[in-house]
Amino acid sequence: MPGGIHLPGQPDFGPGHHHRPATRAAAGPGCGQPGAVPLPDQVALELGQDRQDADHHLSGRGARVDVVHQGHELRALALDLLHDLQEVKLGPGEAVQAVDGGLIPWPELVEHAPKLGAAALELALYSEWYGHLDEVVGDLGQADLTFRAVHADKAIGSGLGSDEPDEADEALALVEVNCRAAAALGAKTLVLHLWEYPTTDVQIERNLERLPTCLDTAEAYNVALAVETVPGQAGTTLSNIRLALERDPRCGVTLDTEFLAFHGELAESIAADWLWADGRVRHVHLKDFDGRLREQGRRRYLLPGEGKLDLQGFLSGLAQRGYNGGVTLEATALTPTGELDQARLEQVAAAVRQLSGS
Repeated sequence: MPGGIHLPGQPDFGPGHHHRPATRAAAGPGCGQPGAVPLPDQVALELGQDRQDADHHLSGRGARVDVVHQGHELRALALDLLHDLQEVKLGPGEAVQAVDGGLIPWPELVEHAPKLGAAALELALYSEWYGHLDEVVGDLGQADLTFRAVHADKAIGSGLGSDEPDEADEALALVEVNCRAAAALGAKTLVLHLWEYPTTDVQIERNLERLPTCLDTAEAYNVALAVETVPGQAGTTLSNIRLALERDPRCGVTLDTEFLAFHGELAESIAADWLWADGRVRHVHLKDFDGRLREQGRRRYLLPGEGKLDLQGFLSGLAQRGYNGGVTLEATALTPTGELDQARLEQVAAAVRQLSGS
């Protein structure tokens, strides 16, 4: 494995423990063979929580089930494990327990993936894991799971926008940690929030200045970096993405339908020729939207048909553009107390069957 990825029994690879690979290989696009948009086959499970952003529209507790279209198949893209671990309960009176001295009870979460016929997973990384990331990666690598993508720690984007050199350096170091974890799991795509709460995009030149270094690191691990169209304060999703592409043409893009719609840019994301040049779009997050990102302080994830977006039209647009990368369906499936919502999970499974035509 590049860069001395450490598995159980070896030294930990958290912040401050970094290894550069001896050689660099070009990062591929992370896409499969060309295929049409009707989503066939198989499903994925993502359980996780999100951080707050500056406008409080990226946060909230929620387990997400992600269905991914990769070429002619639906592939699981997402095991986004718990973020605010100390506050989450697995059952009445049962606190989250450590796993082999670590923080993440991933077996309790991974077990649900087969119930949806998951073929592969996308792992979202969080800072709470860094002291135990070698164990997490090693255990997941031995669990007969396939990972197509990794979602980088969302807090990295805040550090990339910091005016403190030490914070920016730490963020760049964490990009490498995340890339090494992705490479160890065999993932070819790393989804990155280039800007994030609390710094967001208000001084986006800082984020852009550090983007080439992020891309150098991803390239060194043969991972394609795909910056997500997360909302901004100073700019819109697409205007910020365009700046990133202009700064470094190696940059890939992850389109998020809800966030694009938040800025009124969903249709433009298909129509914009500049966005589709040179295979720039490498990943897609699919969820519906009705104008509200939150309800009673909690983050919302709407299944297709629960909002107002023309998602079928969007998928058709992807096909017309010849897109053959991954498409992830995100949906909440946790109760307010952090327990798995079985009824919601069944609704998600039904949505997966409808999308896959099964």
